Amino acid sequence: MGDHDTLFKRAFSVPEHAGGELRNALPEAVVAALDLSRLELMPGSFVDPEMAERHTDLLFRAPMTGDGG
Repeated sequence: MGDHDTLFKRAFSVPEHAGGELRNALPEAVVAALDLSRLELMPGSFVDPEMAERHTDLLFRAPMTGDGG
């Protein structure tokens, strides 16, 4: 990957930056359903239920609005 990939990952691995981009890219109903102020960067490598190894560029978790957890 080139320098643009490094720049993208560095900029958008910050939850506040990713949240701003997601607010612009996702449908309004999805944005309303998620608490993007509580985005959490997750590990990008995992094993799925079929035992296949998976890798992501950036992976975030966000609670649903109204979810106290």
